[in-house]
Amino acid sequence: MDFFAVPAAAFKLPWAFFVIRHDCRRVVHFAVTEFPLTRRIVQNLREAFPLEARPRFAALDRDGKYGREVPDTLRKMGTEPVRCGYRFPAELSMVL
Repeated sequence: MDFFAVPAAAFKLPWAFFVIRHDCRRVVHFAVTEFPLTRRIVQNLREAFPLEARPRFAALDRDGKYGREVPDTLRKMGTEPVRCGYRFPAELSMVL
């Protein structure tokens, strides 16, 4: 899961949140928000992973947007959060 900025014509900077399955590179969930707050990320995770479709691992970077609440929520859902190393995003592909 990650965020990327989407420049808009009105000089606003909305953020796109997306979740991708690593095994098939399929987008599982996609949402756009103007303010990427932790509570919104948690809500998006609940929407992305219904009870019967929760993954075993979730890869996320060390962005401050996630805080402590996002990894805690993932653990409560039964998903182990895997943080990538600094400057080494490719190492996640080897773990998952």
